Amino acid sequence: MMKKILSDVKESFFKIKRWAENKVAYSAVILIYHRVINIETDRQLLAVKKENFIRQIKWLKQNYNIISLQELAAFISKSKSLPQRSIVITFDDGYFDNFSEAMPILEAMNVFATFFISTNNINSTCEFWWDSLEKVFLYKKN
Repeated sequence: MMKKILSDVKESFFKIKRWAENKVAYSAVILIYHRVINIETDRQLLAVKKENFIRQIKWLKQNYNIISLQELAAFISKSKSLPQRSIVITFDDGYFDNFSEAMPILEAMNVFATFFISTNNINSTCEFWWDSLEKVFLYKKN
């Protein structure tokens, strides 16, 4: 079962990679990350292990033109052509690991990224509702 899932994930990745390579030649692709963390269970497949993230960013730097979201907006507002093979990196939700894990990697590699922070949980011990729901339904209680 696990081999089948991994095979499907790998196949999906290569389909997306081919699609992105074709699209990026003429426009920009916006990548959306959620988490950079080594977690035991990632049922929603939203987390990227730190080592994989480092490899991905290195590969993106070597093969694409990483621009900021602000640069993308400037190109669009001025109706200017984008640099070929442009990529924008974003993070959704504002998990703490975006700051503790992803940010130092991005800074060390001099890579731009935009972080969208959900402000409702700042200074709170509450989790996102989907994380709480996942714990209720998907994890066994001992």
